[in-house]
Amino acid sequence: MRKYILILLAFILMSSCFSSRNQYKALRIPLWRFSVKPSVSSEIYSLIDTTALYFNVRVNGEDSLDHGRGKLVAVTESQNSLKFYANGRVAQFWAVDFQKPQSLNPARGKMGMYGTSGKKEGFYVEDVSQSPQAGVFLLKDKITSKGDTLYLDNGQYNYMYIKRKIPVELLIFKPDW
Repeated sequence: MRKYILILLAFILMSSCFSSRNQYKALRIPLWRFSVKPSVSSEIYSLIDTTALYFNVRVNGEDSLDHGRGKLVAVTESQNSLKFYANGRVAQFWAVDFQKPQSLNPARGKMGMYGTSGKKEGFYVEDVSQSPQAGVFLLKDKITSKGDTLYLDNGQYNYMYIKRKIPVELLIFKPDW
């Protein structure tokens, strides 16, 4: 009997470490693992626009980054962007092309949640990441909003995102989490 209890306990502990992938091989985890809970307040929608895409245009105040070997690459070339959805969902995309609607499918994006911090200024975004050394983990970033610009601070880097409206015909997707 003791052996069965130990096996059951080990299974329960290990099951919290598991994740899955969707049809596009994007990492998905249960929502209960996020520490950021979706805000029930409508005030967060005065800070963000769920009908827009926010493109990363600067990192630490720089327009370009050194990607090794002395080669500078423009930040905008990566086309890193954030798309906010209702109910506290956010997706991070790379290489968005408005000519290809599937590039805005949240099933292809990096899974995340957003919510207010209970304080007056800003809100938090938490997204899922993975590395061979650490496995699956969550990254939590603070976001402040000033007009059509979002400033994301993760403690090490500061990112600036500029709002760009999405054509209405491309607002057809809903997150798969």
